[in-house]
Amino acid sequence: MWTKICGVTTTESARAVRDAGASAVGLNFFSESKRFISVSAAAEIANVFRTHGTKTSPPDIVGVFVNSEVTDIARTSDEVGLTAVQFHGDETQDLICRLHDARPNLLIIRALRVSLERLDEYMRTIDDLQKRVPLAACLLDAFVAGEFGGTGMTVDLRIPALYLQQTRPRLILAGGLTPENVAGIVEQANPWGVDTASGVETSPGIKHPDRCAMFVYEATKLRGPSGQRLASC
Repeated sequence: MWTKICGVTTTESARAVRDAGASAVGLNFFSESKRFISVSAAAEIANVFRTHGTKTSPPDIVGVFVNSEVTDIARTSDEVGLTAVQFHGDETQDLICRLHDARPNLLIIRALRVSLERLDEYMRTIDDLQKRVPLAACLLDAFVAGEFGGTGMTVDLRIPALYLQQTRPRLILAGGLTPENVAGIVEQANPWGVDTASGVETSPGIKHPDRCAMFVYEATKLRGPSGQRLASC
């Protein structure tokens, strides 16, 4: 089971994520987010988190971008040392392909804010995109009008079931996941990975060490340790 704790904004929170044994840390570069972080601060956090990994199983350091330019994403990835990019906005397929062409070693997560009413549209988006660019995973987050994630709302669990009916990129489930509900949702939805931000926080961007540890434990107790990595395609 792959576990990501997203929206980390301090080195103290990075240590909490590292010590909890999470598979990945998420760094948010969307300037309008409550969890926005500068490139220099992200590089410092990434260095803290790397101490959790090994040569054979390095950690996933994921940059979250919303409608950024390819040049900005590439530059940020280089300066921070990102291993993966999560597209969490309204990016076109062409933009995602250009980023892959510019940085082919960067793993790509396509995030979608999903609702049952528009599910067919979302699935076509993923199916079309994976024909053009290799996707490490697809992240499904709850759709909330005017928001780009981090809302604490959960995904309708009929959606991952429908997603998994066909061969698609590995499924990461996000949206409203907490230490209290993640085990039950993993059991019902059967995702490859899970992602939380607000569910382990004392305030936006500040992670509580005990809640981080509890989240990883609860997420993995039914599916094995948090040892998966995005590169193990």
